[in-house]
Amino acid sequence: QNLASNMGATSTSARRGEDEDNDDLALNSEDTPLLQGRSSKSSCRCSCADRNRILLMTFATLITLASVGLNFVALLSYFPPNKSYLGYKSIAWTVGTADTDAGKREFYMGMKGVAFTNATTGQEAFMTWGSVDCSYIDLTACEKCKSTAQESLKTAFAGLLFSILAITADITRSRANIDNVCLKIKGLLTGVFRILSFVYATGIWYNDCHRILPHINANGEPMRFHIGPGIAFLVLGSILIFIDFILHTCVPLPLRKRRFVKRPRKAGTKRSTRGPSDTELDMLESDKRTLYYKKSRELKERPPMPNKSSRFAYLYNRAKSIKAKSIKPQ
Repeated sequence: QNLASNMGATSTSARRGEDEDNDDLALNSEDTPLLQGRSSKSSCRCSCADRNRILLMTFATLITLASVGLNFVALLSYFPPNKSYLGYKSIAWTVGTADTDAGKREFYMGMKGVAFTNATTGQEAFMTWGSVDCSYIDLTACEKCKSTAQESLKTAFAGLLFSILAITADITRSRANIDNVCLKIKGLLTGVFRILSFVYATGIWYNDCHRILPHINANGEPMRFHIGPGIAFLVLGSILIFIDFILHTCVPLPLRKRRFVKRPRKAGTKRSTRGPSDTELDMLESDKRTLYYKKSRELKERPPMPNKSSRFAYLYNRAKSIKAKSIKPQ
């Protein structure tokens, strides 16, 4: 009787465990309405982003490399020109012109200093911010540009260092088998830090230097200033960084890395921490999904256990047959 009761309890718990496993798999599959409702609430996920993961993240890597190139070109104004001033003029952050008695003069202001050009005579000169004569223009604006140049350089250089982390996040997220939550957070945070750093560098240069430059010099001669190519490179690079941020947001995590829908539990039962294994997820993602549902239906259509009145007889007969098979004739 004890053997029969133990075997009956074992068979009942085994069947109950199998039914719970099938319920867990059915609840965690993609075809269940619970998971469909959950995925429909995710507005940031594109329907085709997971299928085109490699294409999108490769495009994000190219965008990041392009933004790094643009921002690096803008920071080249920190290096003084050697012989030709053409390179420094093409990356200046602020360009100004002044109509003087000696002819038309042009100013090219960057991170390192100011390049002067006399359009009439063709003479060129370069002065670093430490040696610039501020008596020619407004003294306050000139000194403000000196301090702003160093601050903008440090902030933009910090954003350039974050771009290295962004490139690694773009490359690793292109493969679904190694993508995880940390990589997605890494891609999003580096995008936010880079955008803030370059926008801050551009904003302080515009507000503290470019905007307060005078329109008349000390001799009463008119002066005109406009945004140079360096600022345009920074703004264009920031736009590319924002596109990279959008791509990281749209590309979802792989199925095995998502949070699964919790199985509803009955009152009085313990909370189950069991989740689907990798083998079960592979079965759901492959062509064996049909076989899985067929097996699930077979398990649910098995004959029910006998009621309490005939349960003892059923277990006793089954234990007796097993014992008879285990005894070998001598």
